[in-house]
Amino acid sequence: MIWEPSFKRTNTDEAVGTYTDVLTADYEANTNYDVTVAKGDLKLRRLPSKVLNLRPPVEAGRNGSARSAAAE
Repeated sequence: MIWEPSFKRTNTDEAVGTYTDVLTADYEANTNYDVTVAKGDLKLRRLPSKVLNLRPPVEAGRNGSARSAAAE
């Protein structure tokens, strides 16, 4: 029977940064195989934020007065 390893974190930190040796694997031992688990690093990065302009654009009317334009 072929087994599937399960991967997990060994820490609970959520701040942006690199965490060394915090990824590991669990597996069901089988005497037919020699298994070595090498721990891995986890890197959490900040996603770029988007700036939203919530004010509608303003255009000059024919007589020079300001008027609002509908958002598309």
